[in-house]
Amino acid sequence: MRGEQEMATGNRSVLPLTVLVKSETGARPKLRRTPETVFFTGEGTVDHACGECGHVIVRGLSRSQLTGMSFECPACGTLNG
Repeated sequence: MRGEQEMATGNRSVLPLTVLVKSETGARPKLRRTPETVFFTGEGTVDHACGECGHVIVRGLSRSQLTGMSFECPACGTLNG
């Protein structure tokens, strides 16, 4: 899943988030969820997936709406931002 390629699923696009290392997170809030849910859901057509395993983390929001946040993937535990 690593890389910046876009995947199309139906009429939605899925973009991989950037995998972070602890030194990159700084003061960012780190959000955690259970695997059955996503962190945020909006009305857009772009979803954001874990940069490591591809598990969808955020649905329907633009990348700019996620600035300054980091997400721990509920499926594999990788930190994304």
